[in-house]
Amino acid sequence: MKRAVLLLWPSFMLSVVVTGLFFAFFDPQELSIQGQPLELSRMQTYTLTFFGAWFFFAACSWLTLFFERTAEQVDHLTGHDHGNA
Repeated sequence: MKRAVLLLWPSFMLSVVVTGLFFAFFDPQELSIQGQPLELSRMQTYTLTFFGAWFFFAACSWLTLFFERTAEQVDHLTGHDHGNA
């Protein structure tokens, strides 16, 4: 549970800030992809942007937690012993 909180809470807070800053400068109704306007309402655009940012930042947090593991933790998960006798 602690790792889930370490993963989701910072990514949630960063998503709130980034989404707020992004839409402070850009109107969702004026956004387009390859010259085609988005066929979404403002609320749908806000929601998709927020959850997309949350997913991206959660992935970044997950990578941080993944790479902070010690060699002993990795060896324990894989069942390998490198002959430390």
